[in-house]
Amino acid sequence: MEWNPASKTCTLRPTPEKVRSEARKFLNMLEAHYGQRPIVYTTPDFYKETGIWRLGNTEFWLRSVAGHPSEVYPGGHWKIWQYTGTGLVLGIEGKVDINAFGGSVQDWQEWRRPVVTPEG
Repeated sequence: MEWNPASKTCTLRPTPEKVRSEARKFLNMLEAHYGQRPIVYTTPDFYKETGIWRLGNTEFWLRSVAGHPSEVYPGGHWKIWQYTGTGLVLGIEGKVDINAFGGSVQDWQEWRRPVVTPEG
């Protein structure tokens, strides 16, 4: 979730309360459908301006290419950190986002384990 001033369809900036209310509804619908709550990707300005961090039961994927999340999002908790948008990866043409996971190898194994639903 982020502001995108370059988008012709993203010109409105609802109040922080409206953003959080709509985000909560959307995340609840996705969680009900998929059986797990999605992680929320966000940027420093959106995070601060909307108070999106106030959502309960939500993990964050924080974009912070100018510094460590502890500096850019003081007191913020993160599961994934996008630390560059200009990374180079063997086998991929062009620049890509590169991210770090905020935990141990064991934490990663547990976190990425897929949720099994009754439908299979």
